Amino acid sequence: MTQFRPHRWASNWIAAAGLTLVTSVAILLTETSAGACPFCSAVEPTLAQRRESARLTAVGEIVDSAEGKQNVRVVKTLRGKLPSEKAEALSIAATGKFKPGTLVIVFVEADDHGQPQGTVVAASELGLSYFFHAPDMRQPAKQRLAYFIKYLEHSDALISEDAFLEFGHAPLDDVLQVAADLPQGKIRGWVVDRKISGARQGFYALALGLATDRDDRRKNASLLYSQIVEKADDFRAGFDGLLAGYVMLEGDRAVTLLDERYFANPKAADGDVRHAINAARFCHDYARNVQAARFAELMRKLLSRREFAAAAIVDLARWQDWASLDAVVKLYDSSPTRDAAINRAVVGYLSACPNPQAADALSRLRRLDGAGVSRAEKELAAFPAAN
Repeated sequence: MTQFRPHRWASNWIAAAGLTLVTSVAILLTETSAGACPFCSAVEPTLAQRRESARLTAVGEIVDSAEGKQNVRVVKTLRGKLPSEKAEALSIAATGKFKPGTLVIVFVEADDHGQPQGTVVAASELGLSYFFHAPDMRQPAKQRLAYFIKYLEHSDALISEDAFLEFGHAPLDDVLQVAADLPQGKIRGWVVDRKISGARQGFYALALGLATDRDDRRKNASLLYSQIVEKADDFRAGFDGLLAGYVMLEGDRAVTLLDERYFANPKAADGDVRHAINAARFCHDYARNVQAARFAELMRKLLSRREFAAAAIVDLARWQDWASLDAVVKLYDSSPTRDAAINRAVVGYLSACPNPQAADALSRLRRLDGAGVSRAEKELAAFPAAN
């Protein structure tokens, strides 16, 4: 089965969510493109993606389950062919407990000595109708996403989740094509609905930032601001999307708020700062109402904070902010209590910087701590940008 991965713009967000810094440094000079939404956690493929990659897609009905197998009576073949013209049923490895008579969508990814290997997804009649009419992957992006808009937060869980995943996998440029069609009034309600997951709310908050109507933008900015300044004692999933959405609406005014509350505030909760970093990364690349240099200014303020310094160095290098060179070099530590992540980031930054001063600084560090620099270079080389 084809592996569906987040697009390139998600690389930094994955790093923030737990990927090693070494990986982040290795990709810091790769060109950023408009990939999947970084606030959506859309790691599962959509039904349309699964249909596209499967050898056989069909609608069926569970007959029975036995010895780890599910027997499915095929009702209609949507893509591909059954193993034989006489075949009316498929025997598939069990992927869950389904009662006889359950309607399912069948995806067969491979054949093993004539035995289909695949998965089934339970679906209601509404779910099947939604799937039948969903545009395939070859249709224009605007047409495809327009179809899924009306199914966001649908009462049928399968439909709602799949429609959300479609937007989670969509490049930002595609989402912008349907920005004027997004139901801003409903989305404002979803952003504050505690029954909706934080991951979805992160996307919906960003969607508010894409509003095209002036009145909607005013209402959206007011709502997002109130959510940002609201007191919260726990980790706020999706908060980075909320911050980014506010910047997309309010520009420099919003950046000043992020600066005061998170980047220049040593008392800010670590979780909130990490969300602010994610928002700054996104807005540096995609916000057209703020000069990119402003986000570099924010990130430089984190160089003095040990817990965020490594991540800040990575972003400054990716943004080619070579004015930070002197401050970055000073963070290299050859003592026994060194922070390996910071040292790797420093070496990565100096290796990427084209200025002669960077080469000189790296030579000085190599004379000071040859083994440490060599170790950092080997670790960075172990994570090629193509990964």
